[in-house]
Amino acid sequence: MWLFGKEDKLEGTPNNKKKVQTSNRQDLGQKQNNATQEAPSNGYLKIYKSKVPNTNISLEKKVPVSEFIDYVRGADHKNLLSEMGYVYMWDFGVNATKHLKEGDKIWILTGDKLYETELKFIIKDEKGEIGDTIGWYRQFNAPWKNVAVFKSCVKHDRIPRWIQPYSKKQKSSIARNFYKIG
Repeated sequence: MWLFGKEDKLEGTPNNKKKVQTSNRQDLGQKQNNATQEAPSNGYLKIYKSKVPNTNISLEKKVPVSEFIDYVRGADHKNLLSEMGYVYMWDFGVNATKHLKEGDKIWILTGDKLYETELKFIIKDEKGEIGDTIGWYRQFNAPWKNVAVFKSCVKHDRIPRWIQPYSKKQKSSIARNFYKIG
């Protein structure tokens, strides 16, 4: 299980330093400096070998719901989104998405950055209008059809050891570079 604690920081002049306990969370969701080395008991891990441009659009920062709500078809999702105001989003692809359900913990590794989040729901968007509207880059000109929505997103600045067997393909994936944990 991931632990969210506090870190000590020294403040003051060079001759008069005092310890101040500060939160290590940031608005990108939050940032966790001291990622635990223990594997989580359940969830999913998606691994990308390199940096992914769409992370800067919808994992590094919150997306205002007002930018895309007109393309959401279901009244239930529209109501939830309206209440949230801002969200984080990702598309895991068709094969991985069929394994996901509300409340699943998900870790996304893009090169040397690890994001941790919890799935709120998935919006079906056959034309990819939501992804186009928020500025996601298309892959092979294909639309992003399964938009996963998260209320928060934690960025870890260190990659824990439990990910190593997955990144070295020592574990079996259930979809392309998508792994069930636990």
